[in-house]
Amino acid sequence: MAAGCNESPATALAAWRGPAANIVDPRLVALSWALLAPSPHNSQPWLTHLNDSNGIAVRIDPRRLLPIVDPQARQALISLGAFLELLSLAAAAQGLRATISLGPGGDADIRLSRDTVHDPLFAAL
Repeated sequence: MAAGCNESPATALAAWRGPAANIVDPRLVALSWALLAPSPHNSQPWLTHLNDSNGIAVRIDPRRLLPIVDPQARQALISLGAFLELLSLAAAAQGLRATISLGPGGDADIRLSRDTVHDPLFAAL
């Protein structure tokens, strides 16, 4: 193994440790986990917007699409699905339900509401 390849800087791994303690907005907590979703060539082709006290809007960012390797944006949409699933799991871990309404072309509107359902899959994150 090449020298230094078995060591990663702490900043490179920070996202996998969860959100910083000073992040208290449950939407930001859920988004901090969702950003770990795999995406084609790590392009993370989504944009998010906090639209009110309980809502999140998610859109595909056309500037981050990869038309040569993903001409139909299939991989981008699959990665958006992974993003939404991680967001949903992170919301459930906070005692919230993420109600996701899908729109055309990869748009999604999410509403968070109180719930008692927890998903054990979150522990795998």
